Amino acid sequence: GILLDAGEGSFGQLFRRYGDFQLENFNLKISQIKLIWLSHNHADHHLGTITFLKAHHALFKLKNSTRPYEPIVIIGPKRLGNWFQEYSFIEPIYYHFISNDKISTSPDVSDWIRAELGISEISVAEMIHCNDAWGISLTHTQGWKITFSGDSRPCENLVKIGQNSTLLIHEATFEDSMQQDAIDKNHSTTSEALRIADAMSAKSTILTHFSQRYPKVPNLDGVSNEISLAFDMMMVGSSDLSKLSVLNDALLDDSDGNGLSHISDGKSTQRWVFREGLNAHGLRGDQLDDASISG
Repeated sequence: GILLDAGEGSFGQLFRRYGDFQLENFNLKISQIKLIWLSHNHADHHLGTITFLKAHHALFKLKNSTRPYEPIVIIGPKRLGNWFQEYSFIEPIYYHFISNDKISTSPDVSDWIRAELGISEISVAEMIHCNDAWGISLTHTQGWKITFSGDSRPCENLVKIGQNSTLLIHEATFEDSMQQDAIDKNHSTTSEALRIADAMSAKSTILTHFSQRYPKVPNLDGVSNEISLAFDMMMVGSSDLSKLSVLNDALLDDSDGNGLSHISDGKSTQRWVFREGLNAHGLRGDQLDDASISG
């Protein structure tokens, strides 16, 4: 499986989704993670990574396997590679690290991703956020394609690699009335994210990374049925992508009268798991109709 960004709440969300009375299933999901993609250096997108590395290795040791341990591969910004190395001086962690910008020029990595994860094509794009921020597009051998923006201003580089995506996951940190804030902080507004989706002809789009500084969720009036809002514990099957807008009415419901929309997509818990069938941030390509995307 592939994990796209690992905020500090990511592991806890996976446990709440798969743990409790299904601990064996939860352990299986952790064991299936083979690759963690980190889009940029900001802590809300990578502080959960250490927990996954430690849990993944601990589960391997419990199996008493005689085969060599295959650590999780991390693809991330160069400075994060230094950070993980320095952390390993404090306590041992096991991983392979590759910088985002080396993917396109590393045939060995591309071959490994294809063999282990069924990804026929992986493309990366430098984004407009902080230094060394990257978006990614993944095409599976079964034909589906997912593009993930990370944090960024609207970026033509992402449009180029994301053409005809089955699903675009794009940040929409600010509502449209906060355009200047989005410009100043190198984020996107709702309308800007939707324009990117339109420019790349994405079949479906999930907006994420909403700022907690204001209580309202984006207004999606008049947008297509293939647009939805991410929320904690979200799980979307590939066969449901065309019905995403059904969720929006519930998210925007104010039935408790407190004036707040019912959504939480805190940046510290942002994660996307592709399970191999779209099954672990698992897109499982062998059974795309049963695939799922967790947020």
